[in-house]
Amino acid sequence: MANHDADVEPGALAAQPPLRRVRHRRSAVSVRVWLISGGVALIALVVLAAVLWLNRPTADGPSTVTVQGVEYVTNVEVEAQGGYVYVYLPVNSDVESVVLEVADEADNQQIREFLDGLDTFVPGEHVLSLSETNLHFIVDGIDEVDGSGGAGQ
Repeated sequence: MANHDADVEPGALAAQPPLRRVRHRRSAVSVRVWLISGGVALIALVVLAAVLWLNRPTADGPSTVTVQGVEYVTNVEVEAQGGYVYVYLPVNSDVESVVLEVADEADNQQIREFLDGLDTFVPGEHVLSLSETNLHFIVDGIDEVDGSGGAGQ
């Protein structure tokens, strides 16, 4: 191997300008990419937080709702459609945990007996006649409306 320093004259190295330190600067494109990525990540985080907040578990305690002039204390969905009162129960729901009460004690007893005998493994509509109204129990948890204004199956 040859010694390259020996080929250079002694004063030649000192005459060369010092090497400049090269800085690696980020291009404008990479800065934009980082800003856009950060913005997208922030938006995704906000959307995720909103979805989690909206789907947070709430107390399953009963609440009071008034449907067609009748007050119900319940922990299930009760609503009026087409002049009828509908109670929605998911398939395979535990009927012992269902709370559905009205002001009349005889009606409450009738509701409880009806719920105790209700088979929630089979989807369908069941009608219970009370002193003030008829209750239509929909077992499937899907509240679709057909063209006639009643609950669809």
